[in-house]
Amino acid sequence: MSSLCRGCGKQLEWGIDDEGKKIPLDMRAPIYKLGSYDPDKRAWMLMRMPEGFKVTHFATCPKASEFSGARRTGTQPDSKAKAAGR
Repeated sequence: MSSLCRGCGKQLEWGIDDEGKKIPLDMRAPIYKLGSYDPDKRAWMLMRMPEGFKVTHFATCPKASEFSGARRTGTQPDSKAKAAGR
């Protein structure tokens, strides 16, 4: 199943995690595995992962905080402090 992100408009695929929750996934975000650090180049050697790996769109969407579960349920960490006037 695919759809567009309501925040940024990017094309998404959907997956279901081991707890049965729907997770939005980036269609073509490349994933790299860190290899060894090369001190001469001052950079990590990278290995691109095969096509079957996807990144959750919550990690890449500039408007992800607008769709977090905490925001929808009103259970943000500081919401109780704000309600208590702190």
